[in-house]
Amino acid sequence: SDELNNSHHNNEESDELNNSHQNNEESDELNNSHHNNEESDELNNSHQNNEESDELNNSHHNNEESDQFNKSHHNNEESDQFNKSHHNNEESDELSNSHHNNEKK
Repeated sequence: SDELNNSHHNNEESDELNNSHQNNEESDELNNSHHNNEESDELNNSHQNNEESDELNNSHHNNEESDQFNKSHHNNEESDQFNKSHHNNEESDELSNSHHNNEKK
């Protein structure tokens, strides 16, 4: 993926600006992508089961996720404008965190 785009499938990690969460992830101030119980922040909503849309972004897990700047996700990927990419139990910082199974980049 480039700086603004990340395509993840299973155990991928994103670049500096993109994060996708699958299971129990927590987002930073600009991004919330949750797998089961999702919550939306001010700029980004990526949900898998009960999806909700925010003002700028609707990325859903089953139905491929798309936002204003990113459409390269299929299964466990979520995109936002500045997004983070986590797979299992990761937490994102304000701009960039690529974690996989509690790993910090």
